[in-house]
Amino acid sequence: GFLVLSSALALASMSSDAEVRTSHEIHKRVLTEEEAEVWSARALDGSPYAYYSSESTDDGPYDWIIYLEGGGECETHRDCVERIKTQGSSKHLKASLDPDRDVSDGMTAKNPHWNPDFYKFGTLFLPYLSGDDWLGQEKVACVPWGPDQNCSGVGGTHLRPLYFAGHNNFDAAIALWSNALHVKPRSVLLSGGSAGGQGAYFHADRLAELLPGTIVKANPQYGWFGAPTDTT
Repeated sequence: GFLVLSSALALASMSSDAEVRTSHEIHKRVLTEEEAEVWSARALDGSPYAYYSSESTDDGPYDWIIYLEGGGECETHRDCVERIKTQGSSKHLKASLDPDRDVSDGMTAKNPHWNPDFYKFGTLFLPYLSGDDWLGQEKVACVPWGPDQNCSGVGGTHLRPLYFAGHNNFDAAIALWSNALHVKPRSVLLSGGSAGGQGAYFHADRLAELLPGTIVKANPQYGWFGAPTDTT
């Protein structure tokens, strides 16, 4: 009898935990082809950009964490083409993510014991699909290397052109996410790690421009910043 009761309690606990995790999942929103064209918001392989967001209702959330994914940068054409297989296409993204485990190093967790400061915050997660430190503003597929360089959108090259649109992806995601909210954000904390930490640093002022009237703070978690080089 004790064994049966213990098993039943364990299953009930697992079920309860699963329900909590499911309720906190953030779901993927892929840009339509028209939106991708308007915003020039694409992954390296040209697939429309995609992001993940908590559900928004009339009851909030009023405060949000925007977390930029990291993952270094691709520095050669071969490297960037290879990256498409893992982190350079929206086609590979899961339908939903668990903010406790899949998004950050804990700041998006929904457990108040683990994350007492931010567990009530909504989560907007921006996948890093461009390999360009979130800086690219190309509107057409591009080959930015060597004698085959061509970013004009005119003419051909024997190398596969790629989209470097990290900045465009950021702008598009913020605009589409904010327009879909039921209530205006009261405050937003922008963060990220590795290339995402650099992206948070680069885009803090831009985010404040895109969200007028909202308190915007930035707290990059980590990232590599090279020392300034005097080339004069």
